Amino acid sequence: LLDAGDMFIRGGTLDLQLEVFRSLRFDALVPGNGECDAPDTADRMGRLECPVVLTNVQAFPALPRTVPHMVRRFGDYKVGILGLTVANSSRQSHLGSDKNDLATEITNPVDAAREVVPRLRESVDIIIALSHLGTDADAKLAKSVPGIDLIVGGHSHHCLHEPLFAGTSALVQAGSQGAYLGVVEIEMDDSSRELSISGRLESIWQEIEPDRSLEKLVIQHY
Repeated sequence: LLDAGDMFIRGGTLDLQLEVFRSLRFDALVPGNGECDAPDTADRMGRLECPVVLTNVQAFPALPRTVPHMVRRFGDYKVGILGLTVANSSRQSHLGSDKNDLATEITNPVDAAREVVPRLRESVDIIIALSHLGTDADAKLAKSVPGIDLIVGGHSHHCLHEPLFAGTSALVQAGSQGAYLGVVEIEMDDSSRELSISGRLESIWQEIEPDRSLEKLVIQHY
């Protein structure tokens, strides 16, 4: 389970959002500008108890569990994960701003990916980029950096009901405000090692059996 940033909904109950996020046990996330609107960014991110992947951001000790890239095993396959976030176009709301406690340097995401992807490629079967850059920038990234199999995107709030393809990459994005869950299926041919990638969006607004522990959390906060 992966997240491409802006998981904190403006105006929402922060403690509830953090509790729900923790209970879902995400495998990795890349923060977006939405995580950094408040001066307590490090505290928020630390409470998520989830690996934070930031490939194009200089390391900062204030934020725990931060890695430039990571490798996870899913079944028989090793998956390399990198995280790319948007440059601070606004000094008021982005990583690197002097408004929060994580002021730092954000480097060019394409250059950062070019440095990391070839090294990851040597030891993994699949490479996933978590990107909070926007769909247009994701397409540019895919065309500029061969070897990324899947780009899980955010920031531009596009609802991609099926993957787009650019370069060697499949691009997916699941809108905003938690309205959709993006589902991606990756199949690998054991002989050729070629991948087949498909995806879809599942609307949150459908008749499903509620998770009782999450339901209890929501009731406690309201």
